Amino acid sequence: MKVYYVTIGKNRYRIEIGDHDIKINGESVNASLVALKEHGIHLLKKGFNRREIHIKEQGKSEYVLNSDGSHAVVNVKKEKAAQQQAAASNEKDVIAPLPGQIISVLVQAGDQVQEGQVVAIMESMKMQMVLHAPSDGTIVRVETEPGKTVAKGDILIVL
Repeated sequence: MKVYYVTIGKNRYRIEIGDHDIKINGESVNASLVALKEHGIHLLKKGFNRREIHIKEQGKSEYVLNSDGSHAVVNVKKEKAAQQQAAASNEKDVIAPLPGQIISVLVQAGDQVQEGQVVAIMESMKMQMVLHAPSDGTIVRVETEPGKTVAKGDILIVL
């Protein structure tokens, strides 16, 4: 199974591609993606529906997807690169414990927080989860916002 972290605009997705299934943020999708002989062209099959997707590499981890006249620029990281990024984060950072969506952010850069203080609320698998400051400190940067989809291990708030 291959695991990718895909960013489209402000939304992040964890995509798992197995031999017989695809999961997006942990939910199974009854679809398959097949690379055709022409370089950069894939066929996405979902039930009886089929869509041709043209994938063009634009940079080291950036791609442009074109399908049926619409396009999207996506940033893709393989699981190993995403894990290295998470490992490089400070242990004081607030990190997404599961894939999900941010419901609210209760702090902003410059705010003083105390250990255990609620800093954000996210939803994962239809359950709301309260995220706490891991230690006393000052918020250096907020990397997320309400409505954003995040993957497990994403840095949400830097202390």
